[in-house]
Amino acid sequence: MPKYFFDHHSNTSIEIDDDGIDLPDVDAARRLALEALGQSVLDGAPRSLMGRLAIEVRDPHGPILRASATVVLEERFEAVPQTKGCLTVRDRQI
Repeated sequence: MPKYFFDHHSNTSIEIDDDGIDLPDVDAARRLALEALGQSVLDGAPRSLMGRLAIEVRDPHGPILRASATVVLEERFEAVPQTKGCLTVRDRQI
């Protein structure tokens, strides 16, 4: 069974997978890369981790695929008090 390595990339760091995992084929590696990417997004949510995340998959000969996502968190419809007692709504991107 081929061995695949899953390196995790974020805006601030790269975690190199030195151990790897034996998988039956590249399709299994592709599925696992997408699952790992989704988990990375979820793991970053409590810390408001935003930006680009990626999982680069390598075999012993080098990179074979990269799954990536850009995470943007937007707060919308913030009520802003006006001087005459009215409220307006504005968009705010953080």
